[in-house]
Amino acid sequence: MKRIVFILPLFLICAFIIISCAPEKKSRLNNNTITVKIEPPVITNLPIGNTITLTAIVRNAGGNIQELPVSWSISDPSFGEFSTVNGRTTEFTATGNGIAVITAICNGVIASINAGCGNAQAPDSIVLSGVPAGLSNGKTANTITARLYSEGAELINVSPVVWTISGPGSLDKTSTTSGELITLTADPLPAFGQVSITASFGNLSATVRVSVAEVVPTANAVMIYSDNSFGPNLIHDYFIWGDWQRYPDWGNYPSQPPNYPTTSELLLNANFPGGAKVDPNISIEMIYKAGNWTAGPWGGFSYNYESAQPLTAMTKLYFYVRGEKGGESLILQYAGNAATNVNVNTIKPITTSWQLYTVTVNSALLGSVTVPVSFFFESASDNTVYIDYIYFDTE
Repeated sequence: MKRIVFILPLFLICAFIIISCAPEKKSRLNNNTITVKIEPPVITNLPIGNTITLTAIVRNAGGNIQELPVSWSISDPSFGEFSTVNGRTTEFTATGNGIAVITAICNGVIASINAGCGNAQAPDSIVLSGVPAGLSNGKTANTITARLYSEGAELINVSPVVWTISGPGSLDKTSTTSGELITLTADPLPAFGQVSITASFGNLSATVRVSVAEVVPTANAVMIYSDNSFGPNLIHDYFIWGDWQRYPDWGNYPSQPPNYPTTSELLLNANFPGGAKVDPNISIEMIYKAGNWTAGPWGGFSYNYESAQPLTAMTKLYFYVRGEKGGESLILQYAGNAATNVNVNTIKPITTSWQLYTVTVNSALLGSVTVPVSFFFESASDNTVYIDYIYFDTE
């Protein structure tokens, strides 16, 4: 009994110590996570020689105001000066005409406001322009700008606009004036994904994303096939080579059973799951079963336009191909009329991984095209290939 009486007070003492220390521990944790806010949140048209009081409000995670050291800075000292650069409160005096960024730093946490000094207005928005939707590996885009606006009016030659980037790409500058061009370069192969670009000015920022891939269609591209289905003006009445065809995703089911193996069989599926990395959802599955049939052609298909289309601006034809086993070969015919396809290429050897094929097309022969592309097997043997992301482009 004496032993029990001795242990109980000791337990109570330990519990009291733990409870007493808990609030202090919680307070320390809260103090390690702070936010900083500057009041007022913007300065605009502050006349030269006039002064305004700036206050940095520091709070912990619990919302309590903290008495912590704060330092102040300005992006362009010719526009204004502080009564002190240390302290939660300082007096700011405009000394020139222009726009600057005022920054307060506390324990590594940064807060910024835009200051319009003299006759200058502080910006209230930032807009990115000239940003491409996509960029091919190793290519550059030098049309990107960030423009600052105040009440809808553009502010000219304001700096610094600060740039940051993440993902498979790089920028040639880290800061610019408003409206100044900046160049984005996509990383070389095998980089793939999205580049995130952010332009910031004080407490304003704007972010855009650019896709980086092996090849990215331009705005002038004429799409034939992609995850977004068929290209414009294409009809769904495909011309199919082969003694027997089944194409459940491209038309009506045959009314009679296949005659394979007495005759050959061609199977087409335009919604086969999976595709090239740049167009990953679906692709065209093309299966040829030779059977006992030894006469050509060996099975294939064409896309047809409803009426002849001019493609004279096109200089390249792009598409991706992979084989089921590897070693397959295809005959490509492109840009023909109703009677014949006038350009022929052999695609081989095909591998089991997706490969990009780029064909330089003869623009002089593309004035009136009814059959933009045709694919068929080169040999009379059992083959399976997959085709994806087919389009013509100007470069």
